[in-house]
Order: sequence, then structure tokens, then C-alpha cells
Amino acid sequence: GMVGEVRADSKEYMGINHDVVPVKITVAYDSLRIVRRIASNDYRVDSLYTTIDSTTTLIVQGRRADGLGWDVVNGNWELNAPFSSINSPPRPGQSWDFSPRDTGRGAIKVVMVNSTLSAQIKVVVGAGAPYSLVLFPSATGSPYNSIPYYYNDSAGISFPLYAKIFDRGGNWLKQYDNSSVAISWRVREESLGPCGKSPTGTFARTNGNQNSFTPTQAYNVADLIASFTYSGNTLADTVRISVLPGRPDHITIQLDTATCGVDQTRYEMASNDTTVNLYAILRDRHGNKIEAVQVPKWYSRDTSVVKAEPTNRIYMGEGIVTRNSDSVSQTWVIATTSDGSIKDSIVIALSDITYDLLRIFIIDNGKKYIDTIRVRTDQSLTLYVE
Repeated sequence: GMVGEVRADSKEYMGINHDVVPVKITVAYDSLRIVRRIASNDYRVDSLYTTIDSTTTLIVQGRRADGLGWDVVNGNWELNAPFSSINSPPRPGQSWDFSPRDTGRGAIKVVMVNSTLSAQIKVVVGAGAPYSLVLFPSATGSPYNSIPYYYNDSAGISFPLYAKIFDRGGNWLKQYDNSSVAISWRVREESLGPCGKSPTGTFARTNGNQNSFTPTQAYNVADLIASFTYSGNTLADTVRISVLPGRPDHITIQLDTATCGVDQTRYEMASNDTTVNLYAILRDRHGNKIEAVQVPKWYSRDTSVVKAEPTNRIYMGEGIVTRNSDSVSQTWVIATTSDGSIKDSIVIALSDITYDLLRIFIIDNGKKYIDTIRVRTDQSLTLYVE
């Protein structure tokens, strides 16, 4: 109760000292209620629906037994629910800033201090507003690891992407789990391979929660980024991939073993060329080098024009083509994998042999080059030229 004073003064005899008597005033209450105060007005709460990113101020009031209305009183607050509040229930307190940590159902109860009077309300806590976006490979399972971790993917193989949006408490907001949600997708080229080609690949879609990315450029590293904007805040997540070559698809015949080497379809052997070394390179369907053909086979369609055979550097895909004709001619040379399942061909064209010097020689215990001869009229001598 409250303590006050009652003072007595004489109206007839002025100047006489007054007397003061202390009085203890006790207010009785017959019930409690929980209210919310909005714009100076109190509204009774019987049940509360809130979200995990909201704070609700609850006030306890007691109804005066003398009929003079409701007073704010002290009470011991309790939360009976499978979740907690960021601000613990005050014991005692006239109000409580209730901030749930998770979703669920429960009850809030308050018992008046030094009394058995109580009030209780039901509480339902729903998911909050979008707070984070996380990339997964599918609707189930674990999320992708964050960069700098990266995932290997082969050229031509789709990399699955599933974007989920969560509230502050980590609750999956499934209302954003659809193909029309405004989640945007983009690729950031982290590094380009030796051929310096971009883009690394393409997305199957431009928006929506599900997507896939198909890389085409091996040896590139790319960041795949999904983003979503809510109330001016952009939520995003990134997964990094490193692109490997795809499955063997074809061979290129090159003048070297370079990753970005040129596929030769025709080679002109000059008049002074007797041999040329060529290389068989195994590539995927996007043209990415996988490796030099191991233990290749080389052969010529017409060995009277050129001979083709592998060298002893069989793990470099190397073959040697040797001229067998002095006249203008051409034929196909073919390179294959060791099992012959993948092959490529090149036209080898020969130019005429041209000469810039002649030498005369005789056979006298071997070749003997001469610039003059002496022969009697009764003799003969065979001369040779090269």
C-alpha cells in the first residue's frame, strides 16, 4: 500500500499548531490483465502473434477493487514455450520487452507481486522477414561451402543451384521457394585459363530459386552469385567452381602440344622438307585440351606419297611424316587414339623438289666428285650427277 498524511488545522483559532497523522492507504485489486500501449492508449491482449524479428512491449495492470480503473502493477513474468526471449522475463517488472528467438507456440504468464492474481496470454511466433540467402545443390542436404572453398565441375556438366531464403532465426521462408521469385543470378570471372576465354559458361535461367550453370571453358575459375533484394537490403550468396575438361570428344592435329594450339587441316611440305613432326591432342566437345593422345597411331592413306608413324615420344601424341615422293602430290594422314575410337586427319601436300646446285661424280672406290676429266679416245667413263 501507499503511505500518506492527514493534517488537522483550526479555522477558529488561528496560529494554533496543526496536527499530522500518518495514514497507510492500501489499494486492493481483483484481477490482472496484460496490455499493449499504442499512442497512449492501452489495448488488452488475450493472444499475441509476432515474428522472431519483432519486439513487443507488454504491460501488466491490476483492476482496482474500488472501481477506479486499472493501475500498472509489478508482476513476475514467465514464458512457457519451446523457445526463449532475447530479453529474459523480468521478476519483478511492470513491463516486458518480449523478443522471441525462434518460432513456435507457447504462453506468457504474469503473477502479481505478493498476490496470487495472474494473467496469461497465448503466444504464436512466426517466421520473420528475409534475412539471408544461402545456396544449396538441391532442396535437401547441406549448403555449399563458402569461398575460398571451390568445387570442381567438368565442361558440359550442369552445376545445380538451389537458393533458399531464411529469416534471422534460420527459418526457411518457403513462400520464396518458387520459380517466379526475384532472385537474380550472375557469374563473376575469378580467373581465366591459359586460353583466356570467357564467359566461363551460362545459366539455365535468369531468375527464380532454382538454376544450373553449365561451364564450357576449362581451366577457368568462376563465382556463381545469387542475390535477392528485400526492403532495400540485398541478400546474396556465392559458390566458386573450378572448371575441368569434359569427356573425350575429338582429336586435333597440331604443330605443337599447346593447350590453345591450332587444329591443322592441311600442311604444305616445302620442296626442302623431308619430314615434319605433328601432335595428336585429345579434346572435349568444347575444344578444351584434355591431354596429348597416349600411345597414338599414325598412318598414311598413300605411303607412296608420305609415310606416317608414331615417334618414341608416345606420351606426347607425337607422329612423324616422311616424304616419299619428289613430285607434286598429296594424301591424307590420320591420327587415332590407341584403340582407334577417336581420330582426326590432315592433308599433307608435297611441293615439287627444286634444285639449286648440281654435282658430277664418278665411282672410283666410292663417290668421287670431279670438275675436270681426262679420257683417251679409246676409253669410256661413266659420269653421274646429283
